[in-house]
Amino acid sequence: MSRLKSRLARRRGRSREQSEREGGATVEPRSGSSDVIEQLRRRMERVTAEHAPGSRGRSELPGQPVETSRGQVLVVREAYPPSQLHGREPVAAFLDTGPGLAALGRDPRLSELPATGALFLDTETTGLSGGTGTLPFLVGVGSLTEDGGFELVQLLCREPAEEPAMLELLAEQLASASYLVTFNGRSFDMPLVNTRFVMNRMRNPGHALPHLDLLHVARRIYGRRLSDRSLGSLEAAVLGFEREGDIPGHQIPRAYAEFLRGGPAEPIAAVLEHNALDLLALAALGAVLERVYNDPRAVEHAADHLGLATAALAAGEEAAADRHLAQAWDTAGGDERRIALHMAARQAARQKRYLRARDLWLAILETEPDDPQAHLALAKHFEHREKNLALALSHARRAVEAEGDEAAAHRAARIERKKGTSDE
Repeated sequence: MSRLKSRLARRRGRSREQSEREGGATVEPRSGSSDVIEQLRRRMERVTAEHAPGSRGRSELPGQPVETSRGQVLVVREAYPPSQLHGREPVAAFLDTGPGLAALGRDPRLSELPATGALFLDTETTGLSGGTGTLPFLVGVGSLTEDGGFELVQLLCREPAEEPAMLELLAEQLASASYLVTFNGRSFDMPLVNTRFVMNRMRNPGHALPHLDLLHVARRIYGRRLSDRSLGSLEAAVLGFEREGDIPGHQIPRAYAEFLRGGPAEPIAAVLEHNALDLLALAALGAVLERVYNDPRAVEHAADHLGLATAALAAGEEAAADRHLAQAWDTAGGDERRIALHMAARQAARQKRYLRARDLWLAILETEPDDPQAHLALAKHFEHREKNLALALSHARRAVEAEGDEAAAHRAARIERKKGTSDE
């Protein structure tokens, strides 16, 4: 008997007992009221049946219900072969990742962890703002096998009451992982998952795992040429994959709400497909990022070299930064070439390769003769390194825009005093 039916039966029993105590007999309903009560009873039974596991809409979903110590939840499993492509990129290529993603993700621990230990994670939720009222009704996880196959596991709450069972199975997945790979998981998915574990008084074995969030990596690498760094945009621009008939993310909360009210299963099946594509995209994107970081010749757009060089410098990998900057100024034009030369010159100066830095700043002036930053750098170089005060003064007078009128005037006056002293 359902919870709703039990509550109604108890309520009817209490009413009968109260009537017997008060008058010794149950008062019969007025003529016609029994028909109304019967209609309501049948309506309640229909609603209860529509929302019960195994009802018409729910039985049409893929996967199988799995019993846990905390109840039942629907589990969908899919195994993709080692030959699986996402767009033009093989998903299995993620097995070759390591040092590159560690540098891009700014977490050196990742270089020592096996790629087969990566757990790709993505949630679909009842709202996009997070908070304690938001339920991750679907959690999808994926992992790679030794031969490059991709194993997908999706945990779907057919009703909110199945959340504890879902979290129990998710905890098993997290406990076996070496690190997490997400897209915006640091800011959204994992804080939400952590909150749900806490609210259900359950331990989260994944809260301290190393975490590679590819959204932040993608922003650093592709930010100069892609205004939209959503996963769908990256799939199209980087992986060569176009989604067809995909349910938009902002429609997913509504689709689930309608499903809970007894709506059809088709939109939830579309959500499952959307979630699966997100997870495959994470593996393919991670593989591409590793490849382009390690091999500058694999980079298709010169602007990406600047992001890769910046990431390499942040990770302290100066040789990798030099390779990307050299490739950038060889292949780029205009503003991208100028930025690459500036970055390379500053890098050379940090390495105390001062003549190399001077030549790079002069190279900028060959195509950008009024670049104030290059003139300022050369003014400092010729004043302090080569002691060529005439050249230092010439460049200082053209660097006003870079440091402001007062500072530029002070620099020029100082160089002129030095020059006058040396001429005597």
